[in-house]
Amino acid sequence: MRALLLLPVVLLAACASTSPKDLEKMSTIDVCYEGMMDPDKKAMVDAELTRRQENCDKYAEKLKEMARQEARAGGPGAQGTDAAKSSGYGGAPSGGMGRY
Repeated sequence: MRALLLLPVVLLAACASTSPKDLEKMSTIDVCYEGMMDPDKKAMVDAELTRRQENCDKYAEKLKEMARQEARAGGPGAQGTDAAKSSGYGGAPSGGMGRY
């Protein structure tokens, strides 16, 4: 019975994940950002970049700025990803409310 209650959640999660067809529709910078934000999708992103004969190097500054904006907006940011660590971004967030 409980499994039946979880079925809609599992189906929704499966539909919400990014597929290779979704990456084909995205701009190159969005594909790079997707790979930076979700290391589990790195192989799929690399395959799409190879298909396009592109790489993310020329978007490095823009990707860092996008990650900063996401972090400021309260998103997870790219703090834990390898791409963020190698870009110099990924330290602990600063600011916000401190302890009183």
